[in-house]
Amino acid sequence: MMTGKLHPKFPWRRIVMTAGLLAIANANAQIVAAPSRTEKAAVDALIPWLLQEDIQLRGIPFSEVIFDATGKRVLAFNPKDETDGRVLKEISGVLDAVTEQLNMPDSVIQGIPRINEVSSHFEDLMHELLNKVPGFSCDFPKTPLGQHNVPVTPTSR
Repeated sequence: MMTGKLHPKFPWRRIVMTAGLLAIANANAQIVAAPSRTEKAAVDALIPWLLQEDIQLRGIPFSEVIFDATGKRVLAFNPKDETDGRVLKEISGVLDAVTEQLNMPDSVIQGIPRINEVSSHFEDLMHELLNKVPGFSCDFPKTPLGQHNVPVTPTSR
């Protein structure tokens, strides 16, 4: 397992990249209109309520929250299962390759002064390398009409 720095100022570990990969895989960004004053007030009231460590919220399984928010089911991961183990091994190998490539002294991220400007390079390289793995497909989520629901980036605005 590789360890080290991917950016001169910020240490990275495989678990952070794995979490990022899972977040990317489940992203469903959309362009939406700015909320009305009433909607904003509702959100401003909701967020503090959700952040309260109230016992009534602790019993809600996270998988149900994801399903209610996205319509997608969260599947349990079993590393002892042959298929799940293969997926983990392939993703780990890709993340090792991403780490190695982005650690290179001539990597584009080595010259980026702000860490928040680095994420798209991780995403792009993970996307590219995962699609090279036989039997894997890495893509942005699609709408019910089969169109890509691509997140808005500064370059696509």
